[in-house]
Amino acid sequence: MPDIYTVFLLALSFCIYTQHAWEDWYITYRCSKNLSLGNGLVYQLGQRIHAFTSPIGTLIPAILNLITLNSSDELVLWLFRIIGCFLLGLSAVIISNCQKIFFLPVRNNIFDRYVRHKHQILDFSINGMETAFMIFFITCVIYFMTASSRHLSLKLGLAWAGLMWTRPDSFIYIGSISIGSLLLAPAWPINIPAKN
Repeated sequence: MPDIYTVFLLALSFCIYTQHAWEDWYITYRCSKNLSLGNGLVYQLGQRIHAFTSPIGTLIPAILNLITLNSSDELVLWLFRIIGCFLLGLSAVIISNCQKIFFLPVRNNIFDRYVRHKHQILDFSINGMETAFMIFFITCVIYFMTASSRHLSLKLGLAWAGLMWTRPDSFIYIGSISIGSLLLAPAWPINIPAKN
């Protein structure tokens, strides 16, 4: 079972080795920086053009730039990368806990297989994209749908909202996972607490 530190260090090592930054990071970050400097959520001053995809991927760098007092664009990118590495590690722990619930044919370390065979997840989580946030919220949705949980509606609502703030097309993930959970409901031990 992967732990948060192993995945965090793996992602951070990949980040240090590749130094990869997505070209759209710089487009989105320009909007973030303008927002943090009080110029509005715009790419070009005076032009109201929507130039970003992910609200989370835009607002968090704006907050980071504000916290660091606009001292270094590179520092903001590295802080965003570190958050991505942490969320990827947390996602590994969450999905590992989900695997304890799944029946045997599905139990061969899903997250490990994805990180090893789909290295794009690592790359997209450290290069300025919102992928780590998306993976985190998807794993939360799967966990809440498969584990016995109090306040299930509230938790799912927050995870779905997080997904929608990550990417505008996340309703596809939300719908797919929800339909899958309805089809597999007899196999998944979903324990909804009885009303008193």
